[in-house]
Amino acid sequence: MTPVHSPSPRRTPDPARLLLILDSLADGVLFVDSDRTVTYANPRAGVLLGSSAADLVGRSVLSVLLAPGMLDLARVERFLASEEEALWAEEGRFRREGATTFPVSYTLERVGGGKAGVPSGVVVVFRDLTEEQNAAANLRRAQVEAEAAQQAAVQKAEFLANMSHEIRTPMTAILGYADLMGQPGTSAEELREYHQIIHRNGEHLLAIINDILDLSKIEAGKLVVERIPCSVAEIATDVHSLARQRAEEKGLGFELEFSGTVPESIGSDPTRLRQVLVNLVGNAIKFTSEGSVKISVIGDPLQESLCFVVADTGIGITEEQQARIFEAFAQADTSTTRRFGGSGLGLAISVRLAQMLGGVIELESRIARGSTFRLTLDLSDQDDVDWEVGDSLCRIPPPPSEIRSLPEELALAGRRILYAEDGPDNQRLVRHILDRAGASVTIVENGEQAYEFALHAETADEPFDCILMDMQMPVLDGYAATQRLRDVGFGRAIVALTAHAMKGDGERCIEAGCDLYLTKPIDRRHLVASLATLLAEHELAQ
Repeated sequence: MTPVHSPSPRRTPDPARLLLILDSLADGVLFVDSDRTVTYANPRAGVLLGSSAADLVGRSVLSVLLAPGMLDLARVERFLASEEEALWAEEGRFRREGATTFPVSYTLERVGGGKAGVPSGVVVVFRDLTEEQNAAANLRRAQVEAEAAQQAAVQKAEFLANMSHEIRTPMTAILGYADLMGQPGTSAEELREYHQIIHRNGEHLLAIINDILDLSKIEAGKLVVERIPCSVAEIATDVHSLARQRAEEKGLGFELEFSGTVPESIGSDPTRLRQVLVNLVGNAIKFTSEGSVKISVIGDPLQESLCFVVADTGIGITEEQQARIFEAFAQADTSTTRRFGGSGLGLAISVRLAQMLGGVIELESRIARGSTFRLTLDLSDQDDVDWEVGDSLCRIPPPPSEIRSLPEELALAGRRILYAEDGPDNQRLVRHILDRAGASVTIVENGEQAYEFALHAETADEPFDCILMDMQMPVLDGYAATQRLRDVGFGRAIVALTAHAMKGDGERCIEAGCDLYLTKPIDRRHLVASLATLLAEHELAQ
């Protein structure tokens, strides 16, 4: 027969166990007797009230907890004196030692009420809402950060996808047409066409890489702008001159005007200021198929500002598109990229550069009516701006006449050049360029060989006129090789020809002892002209 178990009788909690439970609670607990005196406080109550539990015992609950003006004290008094209301829950503020207060949620519950062995009084249970509020704030902050991180991840993915697309597009043309140039039966006319396509796409690829590097430096806080005196008229006319041919090819009117009081010179970074203006003007010409583009330079001595306005009669930009056009890789829409090309980085870089130059870029546009970009520089912190120079001094110089110089194939005739380069393709390219310019070229593969060949040629009385030095090579790099040559008294020309084209790389090359700093990719005409000029200057100095 299965035994039948009767339920165990309900046991009264062990006081010691009950105290252990109360002492471990995260809420403050007080027991108040009928005289409103605290007879028990758990440790958490002491922590929350800025005291110890022992110090709270024996004190009036009103003096311990309730902050005058923060609670309905009359109602609390009635609750403590009444035997009718059994439970009261509310939010308010309690007093902490030092007269400070903090928000709480609390309950007052009557216990005992004449039961045998149970003292009558009130149990106060309270919780610091500051912690809950902080927890909620931390949760909200974490949510915001998580959403921001997710958005950043999406933007990064979009950035990389766009960057991949923009790099692969010109690379496809370069590799494809390079392959076609090697096909048998290709005519001379086709070769010229393929060459132009490869060159055009190579320049486009280089511009994209430069934009990506600029944007990454700006985002990382690594890009530093200078503040040196620069001519306002010279920068504006340079930008106008650089863009004139593109405007003329599209049949656009292209005007530059100065108005107001334009200072002759301001303190700024001429390279970065010119970069912003070239981008704004280039975009204006790109997105204008008919009509005109106008550059206006406006000085305002009362506002102590200088404004460059680029206005076009192009396709225009909708309000929705204007809201995101200054974001990286953002263009009006996908059809814009298909019709006009471009990475969409230019405006993102320009607006950041403008801020670094102490200025702001503003945009006004109407669809099919054109766009106006306004770059305004704040000059209020520049004490040396001469506002007395008016627009009468800002004249647009006539287009430069074509300068007839020595033919390229004779520019380096009779020159002996030592070229240090570890890349076979670059070796062949530079040898071809220098050979066609009339130079005799010796190639070495590292800085150690460059050092040895240069000194041996000196002792053999067959010196090189110039060393063309790559700066990143095995065994001994170009910096160390140049420094070692200068340390032993080598006085002939050394030219850095390097892919190190970041801010400060040029200064590093000059500090190592180079006379001239040139960057890759190589511009054939610029390389030959620079070497010819440098060697002529060296001869005059001797």
